[in-house]
Amino acid sequence: MQSRVVSAQLARGITFDVPLDATMAGLVEAWALGTPWSTILGLTSLSEGDIIRLLRRVLDLLRQIPRLPYVPVSLSETTASRQREAK
Repeated sequence: MQSRVVSAQLARGITFDVPLDATMAGLVEAWALGTPWSTILGLTSLSEGDIIRLLRRVLDLLRQIPRLPYVPVSLSETTASRQREAK
């Protein structure tokens, strides 16, 4: 996924690094897949509050994606759908 992000950035002239943290991405993925909260807590040494803050940031980013220029309609629709599911 990181290579896809970097390729998309370069194609649009974004030359600064936007790193992806594999641990954080794994927690978000587990949450998105419906993994029980107790299991998610066991996957990391982060506190419950830190995980909640991470997930809130992800939801905030999802809300912003449809408003960005050059975002494909399919991605906008997918993020809107995921936002509704997360509520």
